[in-house]
Amino acid sequence: MAERGFDVEAVEWDAARFDALKRRCAGASVQPIRADVRTFPLAAQRYSVILASAVLHFFTPTELAVLAPRITDALLPGGLFFAAAFTRDDPSAIDEQVPHPDLVRHFFHRDELLKLFRPLEVLFYEESRRAAHQYSYGYRSGATLIARRTADPPREEHLPAGER
Repeated sequence: MAERGFDVEAVEWDAARFDALKRRCAGASVQPIRADVRTFPLAAQRYSVILASAVLHFFTPTELAVLAPRITDALLPGGLFFAAAFTRDDPSAIDEQVPHPDLVRHFFHRDELLKLFRPLEVLFYEESRRAAHQYSYGYRSGATLIARRTADPPREEHLPAGER
């Protein structure tokens, strides 16, 4: 996106990953920010694109219920939101009370990603399996959402997954 002329902010809380991000962004118009996105101040109507690919499954349903409206509000009217996250039918999904080896904290239920970002206009949504030959089970399962903020999205209460 930076190569296409966009100003880019990249938020990463993990120190080692942040250092790698800084090295990768050197010389590009990318502002790496070391922060926890749960508390990072997302200004209202600031971003034309927000990308959360392979990120949202690292948050609990309670954290997602707080983060989703902040993301929605941070989009400019017409702004796009891209998300991809693991779903419950992923072969690595286990009891969410047991720490997951990849630190995945939540596997999304059917249509949960849609419900979480309901104020946005859905342009594309898919829950699917994709080949992943590097894993012994040979595939991963996930949900992909591309959505747009309309001029004035309806205000809705964002509820944790167990309360929908």
